[in-house]
Amino acid sequence: MCTYQTTIVAIDASGKTAQGWHHLNQASIYVDHPVHFPSGHAVMIDVMNPLQGPHARVALEMDAVSARSLATAIMAALEETPAAIVADTQRVTLPHADFTSQESKNHSHTLDLGA
Repeated sequence: MCTYQTTIVAIDASGKTAQGWHHLNQASIYVDHPVHFPSGHAVMIDVMNPLQGPHARVALEMDAVSARSLATAIMAALEETPAAIVADTQRVTLPHADFTSQESKNHSHTLDLGA
């Protein structure tokens, strides 16, 4: 049974797709029937920039154990890194893209897409 609960988080990231690197500013996390992962249900993570269209999207489908392991590893990497490095929010303009835009703010909200 699907819950249709989707958490959308504003992010500031870069991701590589078949068309190259893109500035990504939104992540959607939900549990649903996967398209490719061989399971009845999977944790789905879509990282995208809706303003750049469907080609600026990176999709992940994984089991719950993998999702928890990924979340734990991210938190461990942040906790093990010196605070001065993790707190570094200085933006750098790269020759191929401008990632200094203010289109993404640090906030999150949950959407209930169920009926």
